[in-house]
Amino acid sequence: MPDIRPPADVCVIDDHEIIRTGLRHLVTGADGMRFVGAASTAAEGLVLVSSCTPDVLILDLVLPDRDGISLAREVRSISPDTAVVLFTAFPDEEAMLGAALSGAVAYLLKDTSNDDILRVIRQAATGQLAPRSVASSARVIASRSLQEDPRQRLTTQERRVLELLTDGLTNRQIGERLNLSEKTVKNYVARILPKLDVGRRSEAAALSARLTERSRQRTVRWRRHATSSSGRG
Repeated sequence: MPDIRPPADVCVIDDHEIIRTGLRHLVTGADGMRFVGAASTAAEGLVLVSSCTPDVLILDLVLPDRDGISLAREVRSISPDTAVVLFTAFPDEEAMLGAALSGAVAYLLKDTSNDDILRVIRQAATGQLAPRSVASSARVIASRSLQEDPRQRLTTQERRVLELLTDGLTNRQIGERLNLSEKTVKNYVARILPKLDVGRRSEAAALSARLTERSRQRTVRWRRHATSSSGRG
């Protein structure tokens, strides 16, 4: 007997146009799905969700006006039947726990393959995923991520320091940028080095630059995959 279920309505909230466009092409070209809208901010996203009440919302973890965790909670309150899939470039253990508690049903990295993204969307739309699924997938992602990118061991502030260090700023310049004393920045650097398994700040900067470039290349590949999928659809 043919499947007569209506297509699953999918929308996206992400501040990167590349991601929004790629997901729109991916969903539009997939069977059993209908792309119903996209937003680049949390404020726009709430209006979108309220108007179209999608079956699945793909939600960026970090938005310019709000974090994805608190937004996921509000989405669930105004549209209880919407399954929220959190989408992020970098996994974070604290964020993963928050995702599980927010009611999101899945937690995906942005370098996830197109086939896996579509599989998760279908499972979310048909109720095959539940918030407890996030905790299980998060453990797998965290383990893989720590092996691939040791920056995930850093706190949010340590990552900020590392980013500025990688840009070539001195401790004094980093302190001025982050409103910290030079001594505090020095202490941050001292904690960062062993977490990255390096001995000098120049090695930390070089490692961070390599990992950032690898992430950029993954994003480029993801965009190409999404574009090729749209061409086939």
